Amino acid sequence: MTAVAAWLAVAGVVLVVPTPLPSGVRLAALAVRGPVGSGPCLGRVEPAKVMGACGVAGCVGAGVWRGPVVAAALGLVLAAVTYAVHGSSRRRSMDRARTALLAAVRMISAEVSAGSLEPEALLAGAAVAGPHAPRLTAAGSAAAAGDLDAVVTTLSSDPATAPLAAAWQVRARLGVALSGPLEVVERDLSDRLALGRTVAEVLAGPRASSFVLAGLPLVGLALAGQMGAHPVAFLTASAVGRLVLLAGAALAATGLTWSVWLASRAEASP
Repeated sequence: MTAVAAWLAVAGVVLVVPTPLPSGVRLAALAVRGPVGSGPCLGRVEPAKVMGACGVAGCVGAGVWRGPVVAAALGLVLAAVTYAVHGSSRRRSMDRARTALLAAVRMISAEVSAGSLEPEALLAGAAVAGPHAPRLTAAGSAAAAGDLDAVVTTLSSDPATAPLAAAWQVRARLGVALSGPLEVVERDLSDRLALGRTVAEVLAGPRASSFVLAGLPLVGLALAGQMGAHPVAFLTASAVGRLVLLAGAALAATGLTWSVWLASRAEASP
């Protein structure tokens, strides 16, 4: 129980407390990153990796304290929680990437409507494209060289920017203004982003319920301890208790992982 409490405390600090960098390091990072979102963020640490490292340390401590069975049970629970945290971080990253791409498409469409050349419009979109900035920058360079095939190939190599490649193809084949296809792409991306956020809101309740259900055994242990039943000693000191602990941890971890996986599948469909 001490290892679990320590791990949860460290996880809470990682998730809640920011880790700012010194001003000199932040300025140096901004100087080398280029367009917004095009480079790594030196001040951001993935919570799942930190929690995984803390989980390994907790399992080692549990193994030294009560043996390998207790360490295995703790490892199963912590692996499920880390998987859930990783899924949450991945959802936020995908939402940021979709939002940045929509902002880039709107910027490109506005530049084209204002009379800017295609290379200038692509480079302007790259400035707000986040993780898609390198691809849009490469497409802008190809457009500046007059290589339409390279523009289409560069944009179509990523499923996220493939709609932009289709807009360029429509403009080249039909001879229409680029602003028309870009408006269609913008509406499609906006609808997909809105749908994804709606799905996430609908799944917020079931996801929270799965975490509550996974944490109910800890509540039961606390209540039993208040009643003088000494559940921790039974689950960690006796052979039968360790088997019960391992089985319960496996069931709780399986239920949490299955719930998170189902929600992730539903969110990935938009």
